[in-house]
Amino acid sequence: QLGLADPLFSFSAGVVTFVKCTFSNCYTGDRGAIVQMNNGGTFVDEGSTYHQNSALHGSAVYCDGCDMTMTDTVFTKNIGEFGGAIYLTSTATATFEGITVTEG
Repeated sequence: QLGLADPLFSFSAGVVTFVKCTFSNCYTGDRGAIVQMNNGGTFVDEGSTYHQNSALHGSAVYCDGCDMTMTDTVFTKNIGEFGGAIYLTSTATATFEGITVTEG
């Protein structure tokens, strides 16, 4: 269990790829308990699971101006005041394929 003022991973450029990772019971008071992408960059997730995470903006992922692609990703019981599992700003782009979201 992780409880920080900042997300587990914070990036502002480059390409970040997660493959078949599991993130559970993480929380932050503001943006994306697991991933926060700011000012560009690319986030790719393939087959990961995000379970019982929480944040004010996007319980698992916060994407501000980034390009995001998620394939076969699973979100369960994530809680976010704004953007349950994912929060995208108006400058972000996202592609989702085979995503599962339950209870959150």
